[in-house]
Amino acid sequence: MKQKWLWSAGAVLLAGGGILIGGSANAQDARGDGEVRCSVTTLRGMYLFAIEGMAVDGGEHLPFAGAGYEVYDGGGNLSVHISFSENGAITRNGQFPGTYTVNRDCTGTSTLPSRNETFDVFVAPDGSMFTFVSTVPGVVFSGSAQRVARRLGS
Repeated sequence: MKQKWLWSAGAVLLAGGGILIGGSANAQDARGDGEVRCSVTTLRGMYLFAIEGMAVDGGEHLPFAGAGYEVYDGGGNLSVHISFSENGAITRNGQFPGTYTVNRDCTGTSTLPSRNETFDVFVAPDGSMFTFVSTVPGVVFSGSAQRVARRLGS
């Protein structure tokens, strides 16, 4: 049974993985021409997410669901904190490190190496939210994450 991918939708990163820091300096170039431009710094802070989907393993369709948060550092590193159900098996408070990229056109990727999971991410220019989709064959899910804090700790 494929269970390693089930909780990671947020990694998104999951993407989300997540990822975001808002502000016009991140979304537009310094010339003020209004063209939207993102970068890895666009994602910074804590983002809440919830996911559901399935894995296809031969003829089986294995459901999963999860909820948690991701923390993006504005420099390409992320941390996923998640509880999830994989075909009814519960995992609570899992923590997984990852990395992410954000391109000028506000698209990007997130990766959770310890889970062999990857995602395509689509980032709001102000960093307030992003959407994501798993790019792992046989895993079917997508979701979104909303920033709830720009800074963590003191």
